[in-house]
Amino acid sequence: MFPTGCDGWHLGLIRTDNKKLIAADFYKSRLQIRHEDFNIIFKGKKLTQQYAVDQWAKVEAGRLDSVRRNKKNIKSLKIPMTYGRSASWRCQ
Repeated sequence: MFPTGCDGWHLGLIRTDNKKLIAADFYKSRLQIRHEDFNIIFKGKKLTQQYAVDQWAKVEAGRLDSVRRNKKNIKSLKIPMTYGRSASWRCQ
């Protein structure tokens, strides 16, 4: 799919302002339609769909892994979830 041998996203990629480049931003940029540039990704038809789904899955897996690793530091996970009998979301 990439005849020039582009590596794609990997840990250690840096943006132009010397900050880390996260996978979501890399693939957003990669999948952006630019009318003045040729983009081989959009010539792949069903392969393009598969590429987009695979990259989305990679980004989501990274996000879930981040939550899993930082479970103790995430404030919203420290709040106990209690639902009483009078909870408004219950069906009667």
